Amino acid sequence: MIKVSKSINIFNKIYIGFFCFMIIFMLGVTIFVEKEPDFALDRVIVGIRQEYQLEFEEETYTIEDFEWGNIESITYGNWYDNAPEPHGYMTIYLKEHGKKKVLDAIEHLKTLGFVRNAYVESLIYPF
Repeated sequence: MIKVSKSINIFNKIYIGFFCFMIIFMLGVTIFVEKEPDFALDRVIVGIRQEYQLEFEEETYTIEDFEWGNIESITYGNWYDNAPEPHGYMTIYLKEHGKKKVLDAIEHLKTLGFVRNAYVESLIYPF
């Protein structure tokens, strides 16, 4: 039988202990660190109800119509007349950016009568 010196045995224990610590640390980092959202942090997409098509097409909506102090600008998109439920889309750009700012704006915008829906602009594209 070959005898292993105590110093090599202690080195192995330290090495294995350090290796286990690093694995646990890396797992903890990947589990508990919040990842960046996969949506734009400076804007919200807003759908406009069919009953408000005329106002949308004439671009009469102003920032004040959205009753939210964090709006920097609005950009009109397209009107979809041939959709099962006709609607238009516009982009609302926020003054203050961030995940919470976007989610707060969506919650507020959904309460407005002319808004069909409001949601984030995804940064993940299928192509």
